[in-house]
Amino acid sequence: MDIAIRISPFDLEGKTFFISFIRDITQKKQLEDRLKTFNEELSTQVKEKTEELTDILDRITDGFIAVDRDFVYTYANKKIGELTGIDPKEMIGRRVWDVFPDAVGSETFKAFKKAMHTQTFVSNTDHFQPLNLWQENHIYPSSRGLSVFIRDISEKMRTEKEMDKVRSMADTLIDSLPGVFYFYDQNGTFIRWNRQFEIVTGYSGEEIAKMHPSQFFADDQQEYIADRIQGVFEKGANDAEADLVHRDGTRTPHFFKATLVMYDGKPCLLGTGIDMTEKRQAEEFLKMSELKYRLLFSANPLAMWMLSLPEYKIIEANDSALKQYGYEREEFLDLDVAKLYSTEDLEKLKEQTNISFRGIHYAGVWRHMRKDGNVIYVNIVTHDTWYEGRAVRLVLGNEITEQYLAEERLKESYSSIKRLTEHLNSIREQERLHIAREIHDELGQLLTVLKMDVSWLNRKLKSEEGPIKDKLTDLSALLDTTVRTVRRISSELRPSLIDDLGLVAAMEWHMDEFSKRSGVICSAEFPDTELILSDSVKIGLYRIFQESLTNVGRHAEAKNAHIVLRKTQNQLILTIQDDGIGFDETKRNKKDFGIDWCP
Repeated sequence: MDIAIRISPFDLEGKTFFISFIRDITQKKQLEDRLKTFNEELSTQVKEKTEELTDILDRITDGFIAVDRDFVYTYANKKIGELTGIDPKEMIGRRVWDVFPDAVGSETFKAFKKAMHTQTFVSNTDHFQPLNLWQENHIYPSSRGLSVFIRDISEKMRTEKEMDKVRSMADTLIDSLPGVFYFYDQNGTFIRWNRQFEIVTGYSGEEIAKMHPSQFFADDQQEYIADRIQGVFEKGANDAEADLVHRDGTRTPHFFKATLVMYDGKPCLLGTGIDMTEKRQAEEFLKMSELKYRLLFSANPLAMWMLSLPEYKIIEANDSALKQYGYEREEFLDLDVAKLYSTEDLEKLKEQTNISFRGIHYAGVWRHMRKDGNVIYVNIVTHDTWYEGRAVRLVLGNEITEQYLAEERLKESYSSIKRLTEHLNSIREQERLHIAREIHDELGQLLTVLKMDVSWLNRKLKSEEGPIKDKLTDLSALLDTTVRTVRRISSELRPSLIDDLGLVAAMEWHMDEFSKRSGVICSAEFPDTELILSDSVKIGLYRIFQESLTNVGRHAEAKNAHIVLRKTQNQLILTIQDDGIGFDETKRNKKDFGIDWCP
């Protein structure tokens, strides 16, 4: 038995006594024990249920959060951590907008506020840019806060965007097709068509959707079209040639190609049509052109024949060709092309023959053989084209024998003149060399003797003979000037530096002398080493350089001149530039040889 004792002291007649109350609490004690056991069991069950619920929420594929009325996290499952990259435990106790400040003002922010304020279920889709996360939110409110399921739909949105791009690209490709495009089922109900189909037929998209394919063709072609359409569904593919009829009655010839495809489990016809107007016009034009071509070919005064490609056989020739080569038609058509060429040109013919299709080609002048064996010179131009459905090479052979022989004689004449000029230049340089040496050696020696005699006389005279000494001094200075003049004349006739030190040294000397005489400031870029050249080339280049500087001094009124001598692998280039006044080519004297004369 369980009892409860209560003892209270009191005083009576100067003595202390105790009053004791004893109560049976056996039943109360049993109730308390049962209550304690119940609370422990209840806590255990709550803990188990909480762990079970937490486990469930952690195992769901969607993110889940719970927030109180102040939008403070009270719970976040593992998926939230995967979506945000933040440990869910770190979110607990923090406001949503403190964890994700970039979400303030977003659609999700507005949805949370709305659900809390209206206490109604709200769902929304939003893109959170910092995480590049597309999320679908399902928000369940209560008086204590919000329970939110967050689904990651990024892959779905990316797929939809890619699908939108694919659809957009497909629509663009379909609308950019050069002809009409159409797609309809076995009942003739249109599923898709391109913009060109609307333009060609003149009907709007709403009208086309309600029409049957046969309505776009004239009455006299509808039965034919129906039969061709049926052929697609029976054989899997078919084509047709018919006129698409515009709503205003205009007919446009088209060539149609269609194939059978399955769409939504149903057989459908996918087809395209190409406008044949230009082709038919081209065919008519080709017929007329071929007629004109035949007339021009047959009546042309130039020799013309055709070679098949790539066989290179003569298949046609006009009367001028037969006359030029002296063959009958049958003989010419049976002739091997090589028989038309001189034996000396056969190897060249093999090397230059090209049997591929190449358009217009100028082959140049060839030696051809007539039937009688006489050689004629023919200027050949070829034009690769189509004739009666096959590739051919049209050859135009213009005989220029007399002109060619005259040009050859003229070339020989020019060659003779060139050789004569070179010979005269050589003789002139030899004469200059001889005169320069005579002046330098003979006259130079005499002047040197005179100089020595004058110096001797000047030393022998007494100082009192002043006027005579002054005269001799002046005479000595004059002799010095004469010696320099002789040297200059000798150098200009044939500078000894060319033979002694080379072309570059001679050019540098002449440039310095020119600057002193003319006042023109010269600069130059010469090779670092002497050029190895023949004497004729060195002399010729020096004379060009000499004459060019002379012209600069006489006519250009220049203050500066720049000379560049440069040698490449196969060229020697001399460039002389000045800042002078130049000249007008249109006003030059036509009687002068000028800069464009070349022997």
